[in-house]
Amino acid sequence: MALDFTPTSIDELDPDRRPSFRLALVPVLLVVVFLGIGSAVLGLDPHAPLLWSIVATGAYGYYLGYSWDELYEGISNALMMGLQALLIIFTIYALIATWIDAGTIPAMMYYGLELLSPSVFLPAAAILAAVVAFAIGSSWTTVGTLGVAFVGIGSGLGVPA
Repeated sequence: MALDFTPTSIDELDPDRRPSFRLALVPVLLVVVFLGIGSAVLGLDPHAPLLWSIVATGAYGYYLGYSWDELYEGISNALMMGLQALLIIFTIYALIATWIDAGTIPAMMYYGLELLSPSVFLPAAAILAAVVAFAIGSSWTTVGTLGVAFVGIGSGLGVPA
């Protein structure tokens, strides 16, 4: 099932209901305040302050004149867009865990320590990472797999992380 959702631009909003720049900053500031108070003052994990931020942003949208149906549609569309990225991240994490468990990353570290010297390590790591990232199309996967191995190799060669 393909999604045909495209985000609404500021020009597509009804001019009477379009928030000013200052009004649009209020939800952003609420997130910063809730995260700051929750983390720094109360010592909480970010989950509860983010939930408070979501509730406050929804209430603020309702205050600006948006109906519950409009807010619900926007929330569900944003979640559908974010879900695609989360599925990609879960797939990448599964690949990383599989490579670590199968011994692929430890093998890369072993052979990297055998073949590379400190003088060629950084250029070789940059070139290999660029080739792999370009070949598979995912910099996150490259960092999660080769990056872990390169940090271990660099540590073994005396190259600071």
